[in-house]
Amino acid sequence: MGHNLVIDQGNSAAKVAIFRGPALVRSWRYEELTPRILTDIAADYDITAAIYCSVSRHGEDIVVTLRGIAPRVYELT
Repeated sequence: MGHNLVIDQGNSAAKVAIFRGPALVRSWRYEELTPRILTDIAADYDITAAIYCSVSRHGEDIVVTLRGIAPRVYELT
């Protein structure tokens, strides 16, 4: 079983979490989320799906990076 990567991009910070099934494995909080952060996280986990939700801005660079990391990527708009 792989891991799910969940990103909630808010106005002041991005919350990032890794889940394995329903269990939270690890979470982070970043004032600025960059593609490099995501590739570093993906190097440590087998990411099979990712979901990205943003209320502040559309992070096209983040979505492109996620598509290179996970076979399934979902965007909530």
